[in-house]
Amino acid sequence: MGRPGGKLTAKQERFVEEYMIDSNAAASARRAGFTKKNSDAIGMQLLRKSHVRAAIAAKREKLSQKTGDTAERIIAELQFNYQRALELNDMSAANKAVELRGKHLKMFVDHVKHDVGVTLLDIICPRTESDDE
Repeated sequence: MGRPGGKLTAKQERFVEEYMIDSNAAASARRAGFTKKNSDAIGMQLLRKSHVRAAIAAKREKLSQKTGDTAERIIAELQFNYQRALELNDMSAANKAVELRGKHLKMFVDHVKHDVGVTLLDIICPRTESDDE
């Protein structure tokens, strides 16, 4: 159950601060003082809490206003870096700028295959011992 008014606990506040460093929920939970053994689960649980997500969003907005970082500015800088890299014939830097722009546009999606050894059919229609005879 959440705290009254959606207030963060001291550990949750620390988690939000740590999460701003690297956006790694498990590492942030460990650095915030939560148990190392369950830091993966704790980090994900914290990110599911609406008041924690709201605190992270508010911190990010404040940081963005302070630094002047906007999506438009970052894309413009990537475009500038791309052009400069081409002028210097630095194809590695040019490719990196293109890659980052593509990631921003969600053109590249990492796919992870999980093999749990069970098919959907096994779940829907479990086999019985009589099926094996």
